[in-house]
Amino acid sequence: MMEFIKQPMAIERRSMELIAPYIEGLSLSEAEKKVYSRIIHAAGDVEYAPIIRISETAVEEGIAALRGGADIYTDVEMVRTGINKRKLASFGGAVHCRIQDPEIAAQAKAQGVTRSLAAMRSFGAALTSSVVAIGNPLGLEFQGTVTVGVISSLNRTIGAEGQSMKLIQTDAAINPGNSGGALVDADGKVIGINSAKISKEGVEGLGFAIPINAARPILQDLIQNGKVVRPYLGLYGLDQQMAARFGMRLNVPGIYVYKVAAGGPLDQAGLRHGDVILKLDGTDVKDFSALQSVMDKHNVGDSVSLDYTRNGSDHEVTVVLQESPQNDSSDQGDGTN
Repeated sequence: MMEFIKQPMAIERRSMELIAPYIEGLSLSEAEKKVYSRIIHAAGDVEYAPIIRISETAVEEGIAALRGGADIYTDVEMVRTGINKRKLASFGGAVHCRIQDPEIAAQAKAQGVTRSLAAMRSFGAALTSSVVAIGNPLGLEFQGTVTVGVISSLNRTIGAEGQSMKLIQTDAAINPGNSGGALVDADGKVIGINSAKISKEGVEGLGFAIPINAARPILQDLIQNGKVVRPYLGLYGLDQQMAARFGMRLNVPGIYVYKVAAGGPLDQAGLRHGDVILKLDGTDVKDFSALQSVMDKHNVGDSVSLDYTRNGSDHEVTVVLQESPQNDSSDQGDGTN
């Protein structure tokens, strides 16, 4: 006969023991380890460990918000039950979850959306991160359409159009024709440019916008040059997160090179399939977001140092950045620069 752990605290302790080995090899602070462990514990899936991403100041800002009396809004019942409500109340906050509310179930059925989406929408003005998406979905027939939603993430990394980008994620409806429209906050300020959505059966509320600060240099290029001028490396590659999607495991944190564009900067510098890029211009590049951040600081023609490893040996070369080819299909892939 099998014996089961029945005491809640004992269950939690055992869960944390099982989770610990999966986050031990990750470069996390002690505070981040606690957050990762809680996310995995709530989800019940240790495979989340290598793909969770937390923005640099998220933990500190979250703690400050809670100490300041912020409420918690969630669509996960296990998150609600796991929060120490007495402690939260001592700071002036409360936790809200309507996923099991019969009214929410009825709204979800009537609107043809998930209960999760209906629950989060129901919080309405209580969520200070509310946004409005403006655009022309499906052409001029619906021009000037406005949709409302909330910000789910400010730094969601996704691969799109051959680039890995940090985007704003929102559940405001973004449809074909919305791209290029404004994402506006409750004060009427443009905070992003609508750019993409995930279109899969059964998936709702996954829209993305380019942060306005990332769009500003593009606007300057268009005004000054009539086109966007970007430096590039001529790289087809995978970071650890991307590799995990293909069942691959990268033992070294960096960018795995599976191909270089013929005649491109990396090709001229001698890089080839199987190399792993570790640093660019002296900065660690553990993923494509880090690589893109370095690239954004440079112009076409700049010479930058690049550290990489090949068959266990480390190397350093100088790479001269070239202008990204316009409409060049040779520089497209799951992660390219």
